[in-house]
Amino acid sequence: MTFLESIHPSILALISSATFASAQIIYRGALQKLSKSAAALIVNSTLAAFSLAFVFASGGVGRWSPAGVLWFMAAGFVGAFSARYLSYISITSIGLARTHVMAQVTPVWSAAVAVVWLGEHLRLEVALGTVAILGGAVLLVRDKGGPKERIPLPLYLVPAASSFFLAFTPALRKLGFAHLSSAPLGLAIAMGTGAVLVFLVRLIIRDARPGDRDRNTLFTVFLGGCLNFVAGLCFITAIKMGEVISVVPITRLSVLFVLIFSWFFVRREEGITWRVIMGGVFSVAGAAVIAIAG
Repeated sequence: MTFLESIHPSILALISSATFASAQIIYRGALQKLSKSAAALIVNSTLAAFSLAFVFASGGVGRWSPAGVLWFMAAGFVGAFSARYLSYISITSIGLARTHVMAQVTPVWSAAVAVVWLGEHLRLEVALGTVAILGGAVLLVRDKGGPKERIPLPLYLVPAASSFFLAFTPALRKLGFAHLSSAPLGLAIAMGTGAVLVFLVRLIIRDARPGDRDRNTLFTVFLGGCLNFVAGLCFITAIKMGEVISVVPITRLSVLFVLIFSWFFVRREEGITWRVIMGGVFSVAGAAVIAIAG
């Protein structure tokens, strides 16, 4: 058992949530200058490279089989490629706030997949905790008052599809662990698959932007990718050691962490309103209930 595997899955999910939020803060400005394919390619490649380095630094690949590789390649296709790319398209189409709101249904999809595919049981405590986290997250990211931009309804299918694809990733990884023992190797395979597919798409659609050649912008996204590696490694280890229905809802606390980190380090975003307070209370209470139940 590795050091990460000795940590409770709920704690790993919480660390993953916080580090993912930190990455969002670091490269949120840079993502506005990059093409969607360049951003996805850098993030996926960084995760794949660091994961491979971690594999060899920690003593090798361990137990594996071709079936495990295929499961993690499937996870890379639906998560690192499809869900991530659609998410970037959604942010530019309907905005960051609406994309985050739509993403809050991911734990619902994930729970359904875990129950049907993995035979996990949705306990009452986990269900209540999930509802609390989702409600809190929606309160935290809902649009503020003021003029509302009319968004064509079909555009909401993009974040909905991203959320749907992302929901299958934890179950696919869980199935992969039946044939492959190394969490870093599984992450490397998934992210490497995503990087290759994004690169191929980039060659076809040619969506390059001026920021794709700006060194400062690229380095900023790379730093965000490094934090994403920590988040991804903690998350995939939590999936390996715990239950999908308990781990995934806790990762949605990233919305709360983004808000907190923005307020403390960037000094912008929202003020402390009743909506923010209630959203934070619901989210933290939901995570606590799930952690205790687990």
